Amino acid sequence: MAILLVTNDPEEAMLMADRIELLGPDGRVHQSGTPEEIYFTPASPFVARFLGPLETLKGVATNGPDLGRSWARGTGPWAGRRAVGAGSSPA
Repeated sequence: MAILLVTNDPEEAMLMADRIELLGPDGRVHQSGTPEEIYFTPASPFVARFLGPLETLKGVATNGPDLGRSWARGTGPWAGRRAVGAGSSPA
């Protein structure tokens, strides 16, 4: 028997569901999967923030001597610069 549960409580969804369809404020599905898939491999910062607090770090990866890439904060005239970000949720 299939049951559809609609909730905005992430903990309830993670405990009750075999599969989750996470909809955003725009009405689109942002990620589908098992609770484990969504928790351990969120598809976007939006999905990660839905599940709990998210610490983020933004910067610019540039060509440099540190294994081909170096981390730089802010912006500058670096050749090959690329915006990057990282997120971590408290365990």
